[in-house]
Amino acid sequence: MKSRKASIDWMLFASTGIFFMVGQFIAPRYERMLLESGIVEEVTPISVYCLIASAAIFVCLIGRWIYRLTHRVK
Repeated sequence: MKSRKASIDWMLFASTGIFFMVGQFIAPRYERMLLESGIVEEVTPISVYCLIASAAIFVCLIGRWIYRLTHRVK
């Protein structure tokens, strides 16, 4: 049972990291390249959405840790 709890924590932590890396480093580069190419006039800010998703998943991870700590004490 412990490995299942740890695997969920690792999945949340890894997802947070992946979304953060994409939102911070990868997506802005491609957004800038699309704007500079002149093909499109407006680009959807995927980097902002990735950072929001990263923050939401991180909040879920923190909530899970708090929930687990409060139920361990009882």
